[in-house]
Amino acid sequence: MHYLEKKGDKIKGITITKEGERTFTARISVNIHTPNKNAHTDACALVYTDALLSGCGSYSREAFLDAVNLLGASISITILNDVLTFSLTSLDTNRTKLLALFSTLIQKPVFAPKELQRIRVQTKNELIEEKEDARSKAVHQLVNTMYAKGDHRYTADEDVLITELQTVTKAELVALHNSALSAQWVYTLTGTPKDALQTVKVLETLRDTFGVTRTSEVTQTPRPLEKTVVVTHAIPSKQNIEIGIGAPLPFTQSSKDYFAFLFGINVLGKWGGFAGRLMSTVREKEGLTYGIYAKTETATLTTSGYWRIMTFFAPNKVMQGITSTLREIDLIKTKGITQSEYERFKTILNTQETLQQDSLLEQVGYTQSLQLRGFDLEGIKKRKQNLLNVTRSEVNAALKKYLDTTKLVISAAGPIASAKQELKALERIAKTAK
Repeated sequence: MHYLEKKGDKIKGITITKEGERTFTARISVNIHTPNKNAHTDACALVYTDALLSGCGSYSREAFLDAVNLLGASISITILNDVLTFSLTSLDTNRTKLLALFSTLIQKPVFAPKELQRIRVQTKNELIEEKEDARSKAVHQLVNTMYAKGDHRYTADEDVLITELQTVTKAELVALHNSALSAQWVYTLTGTPKDALQTVKVLETLRDTFGVTRTSEVTQTPRPLEKTVVVTHAIPSKQNIEIGIGAPLPFTQSSKDYFAFLFGINVLGKWGGFAGRLMSTVREKEGLTYGIYAKTETATLTTSGYWRIMTFFAPNKVMQGITSTLREIDLIKTKGITQSEYERFKTILNTQETLQQDSLLEQVGYTQSLQLRGFDLEGIKKRKQNLLNVTRSEVNAALKKYLDTTKLVISAAGPIASAKQELKALERIAKTAK
């Protein structure tokens, strides 16, 4: 594998090349966040991702999707934390045709009124379904408690979005499209060296059609936590109560504390698998849940993020489960990680990084996510070493400094009525915490 990097105000990115590579994959992202973010702009973004795929140039929605499918290719569009991402995949033999379709998609969107009406109805139904998604709700109310309206992580309530959907106009979608694509494009793509160079030229030409570079401004508004806050949402149809526990962090990924803390959070509850402490105690020893994981989120080189734990408990075990989880957080905060854990997780994290190199798709996603956090190619290489070179004492110092069970957000979504007394007890504990 070879890595080629391009830097520029209008477009930047990393190309992963290999002679004889048969798969073409590209991810192109732009930051669409603006200081005037609100529920209506969120509704526009929800409509936009579908509307853009609903006709372009001389293609109807069905004709465009058929043209992509006949190539054995895919084009998807997502928006997460106000980052718009186009994902393109095909065999290399169809790369040129897929790029031609992508060019038509972004240069000649139609946003037909008939399609907009269909999208409003479909999106409304999807939002109604989301209201029953306890896991998603637990995350949303966790994040919304930590960050104020206008922050790029804040998500408006489904009922509010349903109302706002009805007033989204074609003019607003055209404005969003032109504004979004006039920001800096960030790409990661794969292919043979020759094909990759040609792809970059196509993307550069496309980007030039959107004129000067709009400056992306990230509005960061974390809410300071003076004590532990408990937030709940009732979804009676569910069997278990989904739980989110977390808090904002004061540092960015440019801080050495970030990597020390990240190492420690992996020991506490490494995302996926069974390696973390929480899995060996709350799950295996106490049998209170099936899965419980911890991770850091949304921190970049210039903005801070947060850490969170996600799990679920049966209603009659929710107080016991949360209490056990808080106990483990306190233990790792006060006593730190052991030398054995330190050595074991250095091996685990190093192996994880190595395995990512074996999967081209994993490399694309990993590289793109780090570019969006501000890392260049050299920074991505150093990041691995920054994580693996932290000392045990640095890890323990970071955990002691930044974990605080008296200043958390505890989010619960599910059949909370059957756990009403336990959750009230938890709220009382939160109110009296100092």
